[in-house]
Amino acid sequence: MIKWVRESEKLTLYEPRHTPTNIPVIGLGLTVPCNISGEVIVVNDWDGLDSLGRQGLLNGSIVLYNYKWNGYHKSVQYRVNGANRAKEYGALGVLIRSVASHSIESPHTGM
Repeated sequence: MIKWVRESEKLTLYEPRHTPTNIPVIGLGLTVPCNISGEVIVVNDWDGLDSLGRQGLLNGSIVLYNYKWNGYHKSVQYRVNGANRAKEYGALGVLIRSVASHSIESPHTGM
């Protein structure tokens, strides 16, 4: 199980330029004022989410959306709808790949 303790998050982008940066906030929507822990479960698309969710395998987990990038307008749906869809299956949180086609050198916290 991955344990993520919230302290002073930092991130280093290595491509296209080496850019160390602090992350002032991580979250989509409401950021809970406490630590959470759970197994990180990777899903590649909505079908994968629904399949694992119907089996009860997402309850108490952190869902990582590792979808195939297929243009901004299709990819952004995971940022817009991902947290609520995962919550329906009992997930505690989500992590989402970038929806950008290239690095903009800053973390994006979404909605």
